Amino acid sequence: MRQCWTVVSQVIKMLLTIIIVFFVCWGPKLVVNVMKRFELSMLHSETAFFIKVGYVYSYSIGPIYTTIIIIIMTRSVQS
Repeated sequence: MRQCWTVVSQVIKMLLTIIIVFFVCWGPKLVVNVMKRFELSMLHSETAFFIKVGYVYSYSIGPIYTTIIIIIMTRSVQS
């Protein structure tokens, strides 16, 4: 019974990790889209430029992060 709870907790950790990685990868894009929607003047600042560049790289690399996490976490659950 104890092993069952260990497996369940590991699966929950894996799911939470994937969700966090998803938000880290897609969060900057959401911020930029909200700034565009409300036409904030900050959109044309240097900080906004770095956010735009960051989200291009973060959401294109996100699937790689997710795949690596799934592989690592699945191996730990199977053992």
